[in-house]
Amino acid sequence: DAAPVSHNLLNNSGFESDLDFWTTDHATIRTTDPSAHTGTKYLFGALDGSATSLTYQTIDLIAKGFTESDLDSGSYLLNYGGWQSGWHTQRDSGKIEVVILDGSLIELDKKNLGWFYSNNSWILKEGTINVPIGARYITYNFYAQRHEGDNTDGYLDDAFIKVSDSSFSIIATAG
Repeated sequence: DAAPVSHNLLNNSGFESDLDFWTTDHATIRTTDPSAHTGTKYLFGALDGSATSLTYQTIDLIAKGFTESDLDSGSYLLNYGGWQSGWHTQRDSGKIEVVILDGSLIELDKKNLGWFYSNNSWILKEGTINVPIGARYITYNFYAQRHEGDNTDGYLDDAFIKVSDSSFSIIATAG
C-alpha cells in the first residue's frame, strides 16, 4: 500500500533544472525581479510576445507507487498548488489547475484555483480535491495570461501535488 501522505509528486517543482519534466508552449525560466520564492529560478509565463501560455506535467500514479486498490478505495485526497507572483503592478495573471485522468487518459475530474494576480510578492495558492475511483494520472497545469505590457508575467515557483489518505488524516488530527 502507498504511504498515507505522499511527498511532492511533481518533478523539478521549483524549476531549478529549467523546464526538465515540464511541457510548455511559450513559458521560460526567470531568476530576478522578483527573486525566486526558493532557489534561484522560477517559471515565467512568456517572453516571446505570446499573450498566453500553458505549462504542464502529467504524473503516473502507479509509477509513483500507488496501487490500483489504493486509488480505487475512494479515500484519497489531492492537495495541489504553488507560489505565484507577477511583475510589479502589472495585472498579468496565472492559474493553477489539476486534471485527474483514468488509465485511458479520459478526464474524471478537474479543479482550478482561479486566475490570480500578485504585484511582485510570492503568494501561496493551494486547494484540495477528492481523488475519484479510477484515477491513474494527474496533470498539473499552469496557465499565464497577459493583460499589460509585452511579456506574459504570470510566475510560478515551488509547485506541488501531494496525495494523502483522508482516513489517515482524520485519525491523525483527532484528539
